[in-house]
Amino acid sequence: MINICRFSSEDFLEDVKFEIKKQFKNQDRFAEKVYVSRKHLNRVLNDADELTIYWINTFVDKLGLDLRNYIY
Repeated sequence: MINICRFSSEDFLEDVKFEIKKQFKNQDRFAEKVYVSRKHLNRVLNDADELTIYWINTFVDKLGLDLRNYIY
C-alpha cells in the first residue's frame, strides 16, 4: 500500500503571513520573536523552497496554526 501525503506550502505560507500581521502587526516583531533577521524571515515567507521542517514547526508553534489543515 502506498500512501502519498501532500502539503500545500502556498496556502500555509499565505496563512502564516496573515497570522503574523494579525498577531504581531509586522514581520520585524515576529522575526525578533524567532531570533532571525526580518530579511531572512521574508526570504522564507516568499520562497516555498526555503520552507523547512524547522520553519513549519516554528510557525505552527508560535502562531497557533493547525498543520492538519494543510495536509491532504
